[in-house]
Amino acid sequence: MTTTTFKFRHLKDGLDFEPESMSTNILGNLVESGCQIIEPEHLLAAMIQIPDSMPNRRIIRQNLRPENLSLVLQQSVERSLDDVISVMQIDDVEFSEPLGGSLGAYLAENKNIKEAALFQIIINALPEQTKEDLREFAALDFERFALLASQANELLQVWNNNDEKLKVSTHFDKAARMALDAMKAEAQGLGLSAYSPESLFIALLNIVPSVMDMALCTLINKGSYFTSSEDLVKEFRSRLCHPYKLGLAAEITRSDCDATLNEVFKEAATIAANEGKEKISVRDLAEALLRKQKNGRLHQLLKMYQVDYDGLCRFINTYQEENHIESEKDLPLETLASQIKERIVGQDHAVQRILPFIKRLRFGYRRPGKPAGVFLFMGQSGTGKTEMAKVLAKILYGSEESLIMLEMGQFGTKESKSMFIGASPGYVGYGDGKLTNGLRDKPECVVLFDEVEKADPLVLDVLLRFLDEGKIDDPAGPIRDGSKCLIVLTSNFFADRLNSLQNELEGLASKDDEEKFYAKLRKELLQVSQDGDVGVKKFFRPEFIFRIDEIILFRSFSLEDFRQIAEIQLKREFKYILDNHDYQIICQEEDLEKILTHIGTRCMNRTKEGARVINRLVNEYVVVPIIDFWVAHPGDRASKLVVSFEDGQVTVRGSDG
Repeated sequence: MTTTTFKFRHLKDGLDFEPESMSTNILGNLVESGCQIIEPEHLLAAMIQIPDSMPNRRIIRQNLRPENLSLVLQQSVERSLDDVISVMQIDDVEFSEPLGGSLGAYLAENKNIKEAALFQIIINALPEQTKEDLREFAALDFERFALLASQANELLQVWNNNDEKLKVSTHFDKAARMALDAMKAEAQGLGLSAYSPESLFIALLNIVPSVMDMALCTLINKGSYFTSSEDLVKEFRSRLCHPYKLGLAAEITRSDCDATLNEVFKEAATIAANEGKEKISVRDLAEALLRKQKNGRLHQLLKMYQVDYDGLCRFINTYQEENHIESEKDLPLETLASQIKERIVGQDHAVQRILPFIKRLRFGYRRPGKPAGVFLFMGQSGTGKTEMAKVLAKILYGSEESLIMLEMGQFGTKESKSMFIGASPGYVGYGDGKLTNGLRDKPECVVLFDEVEKADPLVLDVLLRFLDEGKIDDPAGPIRDGSKCLIVLTSNFFADRLNSLQNELEGLASKDDEEKFYAKLRKELLQVSQDGDVGVKKFFRPEFIFRIDEIILFRSFSLEDFRQIAEIQLKREFKYILDNHDYQIICQEEDLEKILTHIGTRCMNRTKEGARVINRLVNEYVVVPIIDFWVAHPGDRASKLVVSFEDGQVTVRGSDG
């Protein structure tokens, strides 16, 4: 085995090797102790155990435990990690190839080794068998893991060495790009000869949402010259304005930025990379700007206007960006599965079928020139298909409002095409397309086409391109881009066949059998194109079926399913009464069971209506008797209402006890 030997010293000891602090901790904790050679597995195991290190963040974002990966890494090398992990200083340590060679090549050209660079070197040096072990035994999406390591290292190179243009689209997120556009507008409007920290500062105050504006509004006090950030911006503009329009290039180049702003961009890239981000955010720009202006002109101006600069820095440093706040978008998949099942009762198989796609989309797997995904939900009315679409909107896009829902039955004629995408200029309906206007307002969302087979063939032809490219022509404007949207199609067709299919599906023993089942289902659906009405034949033809990523079956509900849904609805009604009318509902367990069984039995006689019938039955058997009691006893001051079930009916009485 070929090895490479280096002399390493801690940063405090100075001299020949000066890694950044994170790398110092990593390398400083790896020493020769009964072990002659350090492998890439040793370094990676050390890195992922350091809280908030780049690999640590990446692993947690994949909903994995760092200690599990460390165990796999330990088992992948002959020597135990315990043999090399220590708090002693490194000196004359040997590294195996290609790790040693890559480290040597890097250090020959660079004085310091950044965490991102070290991370990528380790990933590239890992043996194929170790990578396979991480995939199989630690469930690590290694390809994604390696890609993010490469992106982090690339992020540190904010300037293109060839033309010195800032890599805006590559290195900055959407909000940060807005800030840079605002900075360009400010600098050009003020006639500045170069982009400056002051022009970036004004831009950061003018974009929404802005962490800088929030910080400033929080810190501006009665003793300062200004009471709002707008007043401060006006004063800055008056001081910076040049009497002549000097003009700047449309693209941001190194030569058009003053020296300090160049350093701000580099610092922002370092902050983003060290925090495990893929792109530079507005907060990163704000933090870097304040760091690099600690004794600069911006600092002097703010101090002149009695703005607490140190307080401003503290606010930015401690600010939690939205994507770091735990929400449905950030929850582990196991937690998500249980939460989905609480809302989508009786469809456990559908939930399990959807989870891998949620994982893929949450971690950025998207096909170029395609929608984020295309699902076909099949099942009887009222089995949870629309509710599942709402859940997906909340999980993937942050809110149930991130949903465009189109009832395809209203597009059942040739003339309805104009209502679908809008009419041509000069015709009634110009600019009123339901889908095109929806995508204009919500370019990132779930698009739900309900009962898709009911649409006219002309509408389906328009839909076909949307399924294929994620784009659709808008007669009233530019092509609408839905490539970041998840598309959900629902169909009640085949409902009679679905029950037998579901029984067959639940009896399958392996994943391979399940995939064979869905292949057979697709074949059956394709056969539908030979008969049925025009819309059905048009939709289930191969061009549509082969553009669907996943067909998901929603089974009919059992008695227990109806009981569970009825209990959820009933408790919701009881809570509403308590919150809005200050009445506590008392229902003994025995009475509750009788009510649920009664409602569930009635639902089983109306299975084709699905869960929708439950709302009506809950209202009929429970809510109406409570209202009748209020009407019959207007002067009753009882604080509690006792609900019981006797002789097939709900009875209500007041109680103060």
